[in-house]
Amino acid sequence: MKNIVKYGQHLVITLLIVFSVTGCESVTGQVAYQPPGIPLTISIDTNGNIVFAVEGKVTYPTPLGTFSAGVVVDPVKHFKIANTLTVRDNGKDYFYDLHGNDFNLNFESGYYRQINFRKDGSNLFLEVERINTSGPSVQPICSSWNLASDMRASPNQNNPNRDSCGNPNVWYFMQSSSLNRDPKTYSLLQAFIPNALNVWGLQGWQGTHMSSSPRDNLPMVEINTTGVAQQVLTIKWPPNAVAVHPYSTQLAIVGWRAPHGGSITISGAVSDIDYVCGDGIQWFVDKGSVSLASGSFANGESQNFWDGAGGNNLANISIAQGEFIYFIVHPNANERCDSTRLDVSITAVR
Repeated sequence: MKNIVKYGQHLVITLLIVFSVTGCESVTGQVAYQPPGIPLTISIDTNGNIVFAVEGKVTYPTPLGTFSAGVVVDPVKHFKIANTLTVRDNGKDYFYDLHGNDFNLNFESGYYRQINFRKDGSNLFLEVERINTSGPSVQPICSSWNLASDMRASPNQNNPNRDSCGNPNVWYFMQSSSLNRDPKTYSLLQAFIPNALNVWGLQGWQGTHMSSSPRDNLPMVEINTTGVAQQVLTIKWPPNAVAVHPYSTQLAIVGWRAPHGGSITISGAVSDIDYVCGDGIQWFVDKGSVSLASGSFANGESQNFWDGAGGNNLANISIAQGEFIYFIVHPNANERCDSTRLDVSITAVR
């Protein structure tokens, strides 16, 4: 049902849409409509943050998901809702539920340009592209990385995922084509959903093999952004925790790509968050195709990386820019109840 807005009521919705660019300097362009329509202002900030600011009794646009451009031809039919906003950039379509609001939209930015805009009834489609700017980019130097802190939530998600300093393509959420640990067979998980297991705020990247429901596909790498522990089916998911789940024939993988060279130390752990069933998991920390550390645990247990075989190797690792560290979870004999919390911290050695 559409919200009714009286003539003269001042309403501005600011939508900051940011895409993968290097650097930490922020530049924003914005344009706003005035009543009688409901004005929708789209601003593009180079830091990668999307912020909604609403004045008035209007429901916030809600993210529905992200897909490769053209995969979802009719978002209204696909998502089964009344009206949508689609923003297309760099081969990705970002979908939002407008909750029946009849928005007018305008766009302006010094860093992006509008390629296409159309309004089909109450459905909006905007396509933009980044404008090439002169001058060399400066790559920020980070001294530490944390998987849970760096993993970007909707609607700022990307895969590969930048780090907290803004370096692009640092974290990779992946699957394998088999249970063999061979980086040549690893690929990015393509589907992002903001409501895994039908809970808004359990969000992340999934494969194509359905488990308990259409919103529970494997392999997966996801995070609980709800701020509270979630009990879903037999899973007890702590707040702000990243969970992975392999498939019976595919590994669940988080890759870290070194944004600069040097020496690093790795700490972290894996722990079972679905205690009811299952046969435990195996885990591995690899540098490229070389094993650094490994371990396993039975159902309901956990293990620190440094307590695994080769754990001492994680204290001081020489790494070149662009090299990968892979954090891998193997399903053992089967994938049932293999939801596994994955904690990863990486620190540059001074």
